[in-house]
Amino acid sequence: MAVAPSRGHNRDLTALQVTWFCWMATEWAVLVAVSVVALDRWGVAAVGLVGAFRVLPGALLGPVEGMLVDRLPRARVLAGVLLSWVGIALALAVASTRGPLWLFLLVLLVGSLTAALAKPCVRALLPQLVHTPQELVRANATYGALEGLGTVLGPVLSGALLAAGPRSAFLVIAAVYAVSGLAALLIRTPNVSPPPRRRTLRPTLGRTLARRETGRGVATLLAPDARDVFVLIMGQTTLRGLLNVFVVVLAAEAGGSSGTDGRVAALFAVVGVGGVLGSVLASRLRLGQHSAVLFAVGMGLWSLGFLLMAAWPSLAVAALSMVLIGLGNALEDVYGLTVLDRLVPEHVAGRTYAVFWSCAAGTVALGSVLADPLLDLLGLSGALLLSGGGYALVVLFRVRRLRRLDRLAQVAREAIPLLRGAPPFAVLSEIVLDRLAHGARERRVGDGQAVVCEGEIGSEYAVIRDGTVVVSRRGSEVAVLGPGDGFGEIALVDAVPRTATVTARGTVDLVCVDADTFVGAVCGHLDAGGVARRHVDELRTRDRLRDADDGS
Repeated sequence: MAVAPSRGHNRDLTALQVTWFCWMATEWAVLVAVSVVALDRWGVAAVGLVGAFRVLPGALLGPVEGMLVDRLPRARVLAGVLLSWVGIALALAVASTRGPLWLFLLVLLVGSLTAALAKPCVRALLPQLVHTPQELVRANATYGALEGLGTVLGPVLSGALLAAGPRSAFLVIAAVYAVSGLAALLIRTPNVSPPPRRRTLRPTLGRTLARRETGRGVATLLAPDARDVFVLIMGQTTLRGLLNVFVVVLAAEAGGSSGTDGRVAALFAVVGVGGVLGSVLASRLRLGQHSAVLFAVGMGLWSLGFLLMAAWPSLAVAALSMVLIGLGNALEDVYGLTVLDRLVPEHVAGRTYAVFWSCAAGTVALGSVLADPLLDLLGLSGALLLSGGGYALVVLFRVRRLRRLDRLAQVAREAIPLLRGAPPFAVLSEIVLDRLAHGARERRVGDGQAVVCEGEIGSEYAVIRDGTVVVSRRGSEVAVLGPGDGFGEIALVDAVPRTATVTARGTVDLVCVDADTFVGAVCGHLDAGGVARRHVDELRTRDRLRDADDGS
């Protein structure tokens, strides 16, 4: 049963969008303000320290902090981050005019650790506030447009406020954080709660990376399907780090030494304009069979922007190139992040996006570090040509893999009606079923083969696509299941050993959802959890009555 969007649903999504826009605008405003303060009070060397303390602590500890996003109500975590930044901005207002550099850096370090939770919260919350894949595309398009607006308005706001002094700038920024924090408090995720931890029946030693709490996000991003998108986005963030340096050099060489700061600011603002245009375009395209390919087009526009600047290193061409880069960035955000949203299981979304943004910060830093030796070795045009052309080749080699993701999305869409017919999934929205279908695996079982055995640990829930299975308890046949029927929920909901053996009668095709994903989707949804609980109780009551009849 699909769930129609409600007025409350739209209000919650709007509140999240307000918080995201405020976060992007204030992030850029803080970057400009702290850099100017560092330069004015402590010199050029302090600017680099400020940049490192603003990003690196959160990047290093973000994957560990991401567990909070999965274990606590995400909207409350986001509100806590934003409201904590009210205090951090006020502390920066004081430290910007008095006190030593180490105190200023300490405040930034604390801010970095809390800020590391903001983007994972937003990314993990977004799919909880939409009902269909097409809504997810539109929401991601809005996400990209607001990011572009924040990129344009944040530096402008900071520059205007700094004219009145850094303390005034940070006080206004603190007020914006307060407003966005209050908006986050308004967000509700109806019927959604942090899923319970799945109890293990048999403790094991030396658990693999995929089983470690802080490693689940890494394992998810390195899974075969998500890995292609992740690698391309990390390549793009490396280009972003290179671009931060190349644009400054191009602005200085093309326009002379005077006015370089203004030209650099204008070129980066143009990226935001391109991002807004790209997001508007993406919002008007339907999510069809080519979303992953459109993601590759977005990545290709990054390369094209670099190649144009390499061929014609002028300010006019640079402005056009930055528009193309902003357009490509929007397509990347809308389609790349939509693909990831559909591949990442709900119960590990916080940890996954914490790792994602930490790696993104690290690759931006890597690109910034690589820029100087590339410029020394190849010059500006050569460095632009090598980085843009090299990335274009990477994208071309990955297009086939990305087209496979489009085919996977088609298979997932075909599996949704089958999953919806299973009692534990009946009340879940289309977007939740879509994510379940993307994570499900197909399994074929031969005649007479046991699918599950009584007494073993439950590792998955299965729905029969085609064929027939026989259910037996203690050697006695108790049921025959056919297409559309599911089995395995008792062991997962109650965390007990399998209560029956299921054997294939003829060849059987199954669609299987692993235990963690099942528990996260069903037990983390209040209505679905209630349905599953009642269904399991009915099955166990039947088993008890059957056992009583056999005993008599």
